[in-house]
Amino acid sequence: MAVNERLLHVSIFGINLAVLIRLMMVGNVTLAKPNILFNFYKRFNMRFLTKWTFMINLTYYFCMVLVHILNMLSVNSKTSFKLRRFADALFTTIVVPIGMFITLAFWTIYLIDKNLIFPNWLEEVIPLWVNHGIHTFNSVLPLVDLVLVKHTFSTWPETVFYIALYFASYMICLFGTYFQHGIWLYPIFSKMTFIQSVCFCLASYFLSLIIYFIVRLIGIRLGTSVVKSHQKEKKHSNKSS
Repeated sequence: MAVNERLLHVSIFGINLAVLIRLMMVGNVTLAKPNILFNFYKRFNMRFLTKWTFMINLTYYFCMVLVHILNMLSVNSKTSFKLRRFADALFTTIVVPIGMFITLAFWTIYLIDKNLIFPNWLEEVIPLWVNHGIHTFNSVLPLVDLVLVKHTFSTWPETVFYIALYFASYMICLFGTYFQHGIWLYPIFSKMTFIQSVCFCLASYFLSLIIYFIVRLIGIRLGTSVVKSHQKEKKHSNKSS
């Protein structure tokens, strides 16, 4: 692989790792004024969709760094190929579409009423650069990756299934937390009825599919992306073995 791909993936992985380390330090933060919601946030820190998607983003770049290392060491090309396919599946079905959805949803709600998505007390917990790391660069950097690096997009049926599974899993987490503890992870849901909350989640799912379609189209038009072909994958696997 080209040197610029290695540099890109290692750099982004390093940035995400720095963000992760800072997020892990949240438990050591002390607010100027005690806030019961802060204790709730610390307890359920990993139940936010942003955190789920950020961790998958980090996993993708970790996998790509491993792929580069394996290729540099000329280790079993079959292993490298399978790892790259797994990384591409994460990138095309979760990292880009869900990441872009999070960026659009977060900043749109933030501009309307920031307290619905990022209350003032949370600014004491999450520095500005970390906020941008999980709500802005989480989509901007993958878009740069999309333009500069060749990717294999999953087929439509696979994408519809994977994104549906992802949102269904998160809805279980979101509504489960509410039913168990009586508090919404995101304040905006407290302004909605239960039916409206479900509709919001379903709309988010379909918006993510639209984003996937647009991004895939852009990648193909730029010549940096192709759609997954099971036949080609089998042929490559047979050659490697």
